[in-house]
Order: sequence, then structure tokens, then C-alpha cells
Amino acid sequence: MIDILLDEGFDLQIENQDFNIGESTRQNQGLILMANKGEFKQHPFMGVGLKLYVEDDRLGALRVELTKQLELDGMKVERVNVFSNGKLEIEAGYE
Repeated sequence: MIDILLDEGFDLQIENQDFNIGESTRQNQGLILMANKGEFKQHPFMGVGLKLYVEDDRLGALRVELTKQLELDGMKVERVNVFSNGKLEIEAGYE
């Protein structure tokens, strides 16, 4: 998906006094993963809330919720893996 891009601090990327646009699928996945429900005002039920899962050590439930949230955003999810070392493997994208 092509959209406005954010930098590592979640500020808008601006080049030549204009918004920087580009492939945003990974960016969107990261935002969905980190956001808590209610933080996307137009979509109050969107967001995984990664911090809550990590603090409770519920990695199996994290995989299920992340898959559900990516599908709600319109992505086709091929695979989501959550490893005990904290790494995630996400293979999903917009059709």
C-alpha cells in the first residue's frame, strides 16, 4: 500500500516541503501491533497493544490477536509467528 510515511519517531517524513510517500505495509503492521484499542479514533477496536501481551507473557494470544487485527485492516495474512525470544515473523499484505 502506498501512503504517507513516518520516521522512527512517528513524525511525518517531509522532503522538499512535502510529505514523503511510499510503501507503507510494514509501517502499518508496526502501528497496529503497538497501538492499544481506542488509539485509532476512527477505528476504536483496532490495535493489538503489544506491551500488554509482553508484560503478561501471553505470546500465543498475541499471535491470534495480531492475525485478527491485520485481517481487519484488509491484509491477507499468510503467516504470523511469535517466538519465545520476542521475535515476530509476519507475512501479510494488502491485495
